[in-house]
Amino acid sequence: ERCSAEQIKKVFLYDAKWKLVLDLGAEKAEMARNWPIAPDDFDALITTKTFTNGADEDAVKKLFRKMSVNQLGGITQLDFDGMPSISTGDARRLGGCFNLCSNLNSLDLSSVGMSDDACKGMFSTLSNGALASCQELHLFNNQIGDIGLSALAKACASRALASLQDLTLSGNAIGDVGLQSLA
Repeated sequence: ERCSAEQIKKVFLYDAKWKLVLDLGAEKAEMARNWPIAPDDFDALITTKTFTNGADEDAVKKLFRKMSVNQLGGITQLDFDGMPSISTGDARRLGGCFNLCSNLNSLDLSSVGMSDDACKGMFSTLSNGALASCQELHLFNNQIGDIGLSALAKACASRALASLQDLTLSGNAIGDVGLQSLA
């Protein structure tokens, strides 16, 4: 349930009086939202869990995959501004989610502490033609440098982000090498 909610829920709920996620099973009630994971990563995660009935594991995997395809395939906007800093592993798993986002128009990953390695991990996971409808990509106020921007350029060359019209990169550490690779 937590993994499915974390795929598309907004980080900020201005009118709500509760946290997005409250893990009552944690030693200290965890209220942070995790980065989304794709079905393949969920399959690996679920094998670490214990089920009362061993047959439930495959059913849960199938349900999560079906939900992910429908949920991520229909979403038009994702805004991750305000999320905790993204690790390289989080970014790689998020890239797996983006492969299912066929109708996504706008993606905001600004101010998420994205490093070169995280940027490379995310964009290297995109399949050919991923995020084909995405017109806006916001990556400002991160720690992306030449390596990360080169990974973005390589993803674009593979026809990922084919409809991209608005790319914001201000507030990063990009130099001439990264800009040349993007050009």
